[in-house]
Amino acid sequence: AAGVKVPPEMVGRSLMGIIKSRRDGQADRRRVAAYGARERHSSSRYGNLAYPQRALRTHDYLLIHNFQPDRWPAGAPQKLKSDGTPGPMHGGYHDIDACPSLTFLVNGREDPLVSRYFHLAVDKRPEFELYDIGQDPGCLENPQPFQDFQPSMIHPYFPQKQASQSRRFPRMCWLFRTCENKPPTKVST
Repeated sequence: AAGVKVPPEMVGRSLMGIIKSRRDGQADRRRVAAYGARERHSSSRYGNLAYPQRALRTHDYLLIHNFQPDRWPAGAPQKLKSDGTPGPMHGGYHDIDACPSLTFLVNGREDPLVSRYFHLAVDKRPEFELYDIGQDPGCLENPQPFQDFQPSMIHPYFPQKQASQSRRFPRMCWLFRTCENKPPTKVST
């Protein structure tokens, strides 16, 4: 579209055909997956640490890799006060923008009708989440045990034995790497 020659190190295909398409549904049958990533979104965790994630979505499955399952994906539930002590419980979650929806979830967290959605929004996640879109279109139940995962489940043309070869299958390996900066180390003088 911009008339710029594509560098040889770029992987992928132009989206212009899809953007210009007048077809409903899947405009390009060769595109069988969508990829997503998250590294640094805010300073909502101690030490300005990120919540790195990778996701691969096919017609049948959604695979999410949460690289740091020990961290709070929505940010810590408590923020630190200026004196360094923890603030009130549920006064954090700063990786969710301050908005009526967050206020509704926090205020309704004890309500049986709201509690489930509060926990889906803020609780820690397992390292891997694998959803079967046909069985769980909302991707809320995480019914597929990850130990049963085979690369061919989400990408039939990724042979299982070669899925870790980064030059041949760069997108598959990308699911298992993060670009997170290491936290600063204390230097003694």
